[in-house]
Amino acid sequence: MMQNPFDLFDLPVSLILDKSDLRRRFIEVQQTVHPDFGQEDDKSEKANEAFSILKDDEKRIQSILFLNASINANDNKLGPDFLMEMMDLSDSINEVKGLDSAQQLSVRNALEGQREDLIIRLFKLDRNWKEIPDILTNFGSPLWDRLLVWYQESRYLHRLEKNLNGVEEI
Repeated sequence: MMQNPFDLFDLPVSLILDKSDLRRRFIEVQQTVHPDFGQEDDKSEKANEAFSILKDDEKRIQSILFLNASINANDNKLGPDFLMEMMDLSDSINEVKGLDSAQQLSVRNALEGQREDLIIRLFKLDRNWKEIPDILTNFGSPLWDRLLVWYQESRYLHRLEKNLNGVEEI
């Protein structure tokens, strides 16, 4: 994981990014570092990696969490209600796996509802994030814990979505 992918594109650390602005900045950086323009391949690879991280909500949040050395992203912060709901969804996925898409529709809708809820919560977290001017040095702020919970819930939901789509995790 690179240190801070926001720096490469001269962006402030933010939970929500304008993806078209990010793409524009990525292209500008690549025009100055890409090997096709006679530059070093290493810088182009770093730009590709940073772009890949920043365009994906979950990876972007993970990179932000890594800025706070006091947070271990693997410390389970998931609440029992969320875990029970996900266990129910997991059981439903196992029941409909291998069936046609019409029979999977209710489970897909439930997963989509969870994903929409996460997106709404990320926008709320972003508003709170912007209200705390020293958030990048105020590692004791409860907002960091809320961000960690969001990240862990997103990862959990991502695994369920992959499972429903037939992708087994090792």
